Amino acid sequence: MRILLANLPADADAGAVTAFLAGHGMADATDVTLVPGSGSEPAATFELPVSAAVAETVALHLSGKAWQGQVLRATVFVTPAGD
Repeated sequence: MRILLANLPADADAGAVTAFLAGHGMADATDVTLVPGSGSEPAATFELPVSAAVAETVALHLSGKAWQGQVLRATVFVTPAGD
């Protein structure tokens, strides 16, 4: 499942996000990609080999965590059936 992690520290790169996730028990996170934007709210997506239910639990676990003074928000990407 793909998860969006928003409100990252401004200087976070894919390696830093990967390390942060590993430090929170998600060493199996792959395909960490920074989301392009204005920079006002840096974000990244990543893939976890889990079910939708587990991904929702992961998103709840990450949301509200502080990282370098930023309070994170996480959301699961849900792909409509048939896509």
